[in-house]
Amino acid sequence: MSNGEFLKGKYWKREEFREAAARSARREVGKIPPKPQEQINLYLQRLYKALTGKELREDKELREELIRKGLPERFRRFIIYRIKKEYFFNPQEIKEDELNNLLKNILLGNFAELRGYTLEQLRNPQIRQEVIKQWEQEKGQNFETYQISEKEKGRIIKQAIKDQEESLNYWFNYLLSPEAENYPLEFRYWAFVEMLKCGSYDEKRRTFNERTKSTIAPFPPLNQQALAIVLDEIIRKQNKEPSQILASLQDENERKEFEKRLQRENFRDLYGFALDYVKRLVLPEERLPIIKGEWKVFKKGSDPKELVRAIQNFPTGWCIAGEGTAASYLSHSDVYIYFSENAEGDPTIPRASIVYNPKLQRITEIRGIAESQNFDPYIHPVVEEKLREIPGGIEWMETMNDQKKLAEIYLKHLNNQELTQEELRFIYEIDKEIKRFGYGKDPRIEEILRSRNKREDLSTIFNCQKGEIAITKNEINNNTRIIYLPREHIRLTKLPPNLEYAFCSLDLRNTSIRSLGKLKRVVGYLDLYNSQIEDLGDLEEVGGTICISRKQTKLERVLIERGWKDKIEYVG
Repeated sequence: MSNGEFLKGKYWKREEFREAAARSARREVGKIPPKPQEQINLYLQRLYKALTGKELREDKELREELIRKGLPERFRRFIIYRIKKEYFFNPQEIKEDELNNLLKNILLGNFAELRGYTLEQLRNPQIRQEVIKQWEQEKGQNFETYQISEKEKGRIIKQAIKDQEESLNYWFNYLLSPEAENYPLEFRYWAFVEMLKCGSYDEKRRTFNERTKSTIAPFPPLNQQALAIVLDEIIRKQNKEPSQILASLQDENERKEFEKRLQRENFRDLYGFALDYVKRLVLPEERLPIIKGEWKVFKKGSDPKELVRAIQNFPTGWCIAGEGTAASYLSHSDVYIYFSENAEGDPTIPRASIVYNPKLQRITEIRGIAESQNFDPYIHPVVEEKLREIPGGIEWMETMNDQKKLAEIYLKHLNNQELTQEELRFIYEIDKEIKRFGYGKDPRIEEILRSRNKREDLSTIFNCQKGEIAITKNEINNNTRIIYLPREHIRLTKLPPNLEYAFCSLDLRNTSIRSLGKLKRVVGYLDLYNSQIEDLGDLEEVGGTICISRKQTKLERVLIERGWKDKIEYVG
């Protein structure tokens, strides 16, 4: 699946796709090749280069030049802007009564989940009525006639859009990551485009509903194991090889259903089925505290079937559970997997994997079996010992130390023990992000922070008054010293005179602000485009890019003097 044929079959009848492919081909090679497959490959190469700053065959100088100009980040923002316009929830396109009912159902779903019900159970009319009865008893209002306040509507809508943004970013980041380079580029394009069309998941039908402007659900959960299964099955179908999933299904109706889905090659149906398939694989949770076992090494060039057979019956979340992806990994790397003992004392339960590239002489990936491929709470000592043996393993010790510290804090959290100021700085990621082995933020961080009083903690961390901390945009005022809104993009027309720390991205474009004053740190990007700022004040650190126009020559000079030439992104 790398010659353009697959996408030709999927999208060539669409005029917009044909035009994009022809336009990209002309820009890449100066002409439009006669074969659609050639145009498609050039289109994919151009997209990949624009989003990552690199060619499919790495060109270091080109990558550095593209990144210096800020092209990958700018093009990514443009793509996300287009996606938001077409696929994100838009309350303005929904009738008032329909919107009110939709938001009420979200309220009821949140209420039900807090009381131990699943959303699938809530679809049962009897359970739904029982939950509504509980809601009415607690709220003292009739659910059917309840009108959601404008403030509550705004909060729910804002959270829904934020959830959609975050779920979209998971897919974006993963499919452009080095790990995903083990998938063919054609498959990555198809998976991403079709994922955007997936609405809420229907557990009974094991598929995704079609996404519309009224879809409030996030984009599908990213499960690398399920994604690898979809790729594997499509490649097997193309190569006229027998399906592994069909061979593993015992129920005849299930076999027929999957066979139909595979013939249609519909991503929503295939990925929905694969998610359910992985979910039904059983991980013996009661065996996790037992870490006695052994490492097995699957050497570069070895049979990928051996690797897949060893892990395919467990919900690891690893993409190497698919034979095609495993083959890609083993074409360039050794894969170490630690298996702990099952109830019979046999080392069969996969717990951690380490990917070592002999050519590069370094470890490229370390993964666990917990959510987002992070480590389970018990396996750290085993992996730490192995890292001391493998060349380059010592480079991962900072990550290992972060994970050990997180595990200690998590245990204190479970036991309702007080955290020290140092531990609070760590869990709030004040000085640096917590390094992780898995893909995506470790869910234990969010679990710990959810249970804490953020304002009180931040007051302790920074030794300041609670009123000097803003944890919502509306709280920002002249007394604000700390803005704590991670992953938010905050637009300000006036800078609080005492602001020192902005744990967010800060948008000051087109403002008359002349100095950043006491501001020391911006965790995200800093947009100064077309602003009057020429004095950076006490600014010491910016986590992301700094956006300016080429006309802001004085500001450009000041930024370069600070050593931030590589952070500058020219806009307009």
